[in-house]
Amino acid sequence: MTQADVAEAMTKASGGDAVVSQGYVSRAESGRLAVSGERLELYAAALGYPPELLCLDPQVHGVGVGLVHHRKRASLTVSALRRQHAHLALTRVQLQGIAACRPGLGVRAAAIPTVALDALTTAKDAARQVRKAWGMPPGPAADLTASLETAGVLVVARDLGSGRLDAVSQWDGTQPPLILANHHAPADRYRFSLAHELGHLVLHQSPGDSAMQERQADEFAAEFLMPARDIRSAFTPASTWNCWPG
Repeated sequence: MTQADVAEAMTKASGGDAVVSQGYVSRAESGRLAVSGERLELYAAALGYPPELLCLDPQVHGVGVGLVHHRKRASLTVSALRRQHAHLALTRVQLQGIAACRPGLGVRAAAIPTVALDALTTAKDAARQVRKAWGMPPGPAADLTASLETAGVLVVARDLGSGRLDAVSQWDGTQPPLILANHHAPADRYRFSLAHELGHLVLHQSPGDSAMQERQADEFAAEFLMPARDIRSAFTPASTWNCWPG
């Protein structure tokens, strides 16, 4: 929803008793205006969420700084990226709520090796280390989601509202790792995106050169999904083509 949409929905929710402007919504969202009482109820009704959710401390329940990685198109706008961060934070809150309601549900402790890259260790090496640590057999990764969940990663597929974002991940070392994936993505892209985000969780615990980290996560994902040495034998030697006489 845009700010204009929220303002219109709040006005309708009031039954005509209040006229809410886009400017009011803008000030509220930027933190320049405190929202409470009846206006908080209207805000919650317009967004379709309980008022308590809107009162959560963003310093506690936000996405943090330098902890989020994305697999996205370069054309994704900054405002759209902020919405995806909100999706991520909301998903985390929702999962915490589910866990609180189901004490026996439990979440596995994260079993994700972290690998530091250097002149002797590449992203592909890291992928092979993770496969070995997880006891994966040779060949393609069979059930990627199950492997991630067994390792304690929370995997959620939902509509991210944009085809320009494939997945986003977060792990601060204190909460379970979370991967939020676009469920509209084709199956092959979806699998690669999960492996790509796993690469970030394994390789990148702090901010760095964004373009380099994206390349490293891609290299990790390709090797993790299908190790080169396992697939090489599936290809026949290149055929020798005889040139037709000119």
